Amino acid sequence: MNGQDNPIFQRSYPNAEMCNQKLKELPIWEKPLLTVVEAAKYFQIGESNIRRLTREHKDDPRSPRYLPCGRTVLIRREEFEKFLDRANVI
Repeated sequence: MNGQDNPIFQRSYPNAEMCNQKLKELPIWEKPLLTVVEAAKYFQIGESNIRRLTREHKDDPRSPRYLPCGRTVLIRREEFEKFLDRANVI
């Protein structure tokens, strides 16, 4: 049984499924957070390069902020755009 089938989940988060569906329907250029796959498509950079950039620059205050979410990494789209504008080499 997944979390959404759980009656406690449904009471606690009655609109969770609707919110998830709306986020999936949102155009990629309007999403505040992107998965690595979405970021690779949007920025036309390989997935491995996106992962490398987040890993190598995680302590740099000017680097793009990302959110580790379990095994998933979510990239802040606007900050990553600014980071790429400042970057000389990827």
